[in-house]
Amino acid sequence: MIPIFTGNVIAGALRNYVTFKCQKYLDTLEGQAVEIIIRKPKTKRSDLQNNYYWGVVIELLSKELGYDQDELHEILKYKFLKKSSAFGGMEYVKSTSKLNTAEFEEYLDKIKRWSAEFLKVVIPDPKMVE
Repeated sequence: MIPIFTGNVIAGALRNYVTFKCQKYLDTLEGQAVEIIIRKPKTKRSDLQNNYYWGVVIELLSKELGYDQDELHEILKYKFLKKSSAFGGMEYVKSTSKLNTAEFEEYLDKIKRWSAEFLKVVIPDPKMVE
């Protein structure tokens, strides 16, 4: 895995990015050419999304289907986040905690469409439960 180090742009310059871990990694690359990529950090799913997922989506569907919340969470991840790797097509399930806000919103939309179509259970939008 490629390590990612963060910093801040202050007065047009990159600051606070050479931490102890970063320096140790740089030491392993001594004398080699490197590539530097600068981008805004990816945003993890929001607390509001997480609360809606567990407090509304998982709660409602676990009562409807008879699974406990952790079981249902694993079932939904397997159904909607299962991927095949490039290495021999081995399957893995992506963790919801690794999803950014847009990916998590897409995951929620897939669950809501599936629930309405196949279970005939309409999951209310977050605005309806605030």
